[in-house]
Amino acid sequence: MSKVLNIRLTEEMSSRLDVLAEKTKRPKSFYIREILIRHLPEYEDAYLALDRLNDRNANITLQRTWRRFLTYSIQWHEEAIKDLKNLDRNAKKKIIAKVKDYLSKDPISLGKPLKGIFKGLYRYRYGSYRIIYAIDRNSVMILILRIGDRKDVYEDPINEN
Repeated sequence: MSKVLNIRLTEEMSSRLDVLAEKTKRPKSFYIREILIRHLPEYEDAYLALDRLNDRNANITLQRTWRRFLTYSIQWHEEAIKDLKNLDRNAKKKIIAKVKDYLSKDPISLGKPLKGIFKGLYRYRYGSYRIIYAIDRNSVMILILRIGDRKDVYEDPINEN
């Protein structure tokens, strides 16, 4: 059973909807319904996540969680830590700051998916350096695997001991 809903639109939204409806010969209600179908689940998920984050009794282990979007926690592989130690102090500070303040906000769209033997990993470019990382979406975490110059960061794989 469907229900009727009255909504108030701005003049601009109403005009845009009129033009779209006339061009496609569909009613304005069709487009409003389509928008709700496509975007309502996103809003439901966002508010559910916000409620969970604000619930002090919820067992959530996120580091610096909700600003406007979720912030991914960062884990550093021992090889990445070794790589950092080999960099000069200034580069090291800048790379750490870039990872914490920038990459942790949106690692999927800021990074580039890798191919071949590195499939499933991402790389983030910072100057001549490349940061190779994996994303765990379930636990909202980034694992930084390697950091190095673009010329040789792909040559030395991580040693699995």
